[in-house]
Amino acid sequence: MLTETRKAVRADSDLPPAARLLFEEIWEMHHATEDGCFAGDDYLADQIGAAPSSVRRYRRQLRDAGYLSEQRSG
Repeated sequence: MLTETRKAVRADSDLPPAARLLFEEIWEMHHATEDGCFAGDDYLADQIGAAPSSVRRYRRQLRDAGYLSEQRSG
């Protein structure tokens, strides 16, 4: 089942396709554990076939668009 957020991300033509793919990867990981997604940039980069620096850029784009929030563990 697609949520409204997932539908919005998929339809957001302002986001690069790889950012949308990253969102899907994070979404799947988040909901698989119910605890969130704690994967690092290197792992996510391997999953979507991008460089870690690109993953950071895509995460920032997703945050700026309001699709993603991040919490730092401490």
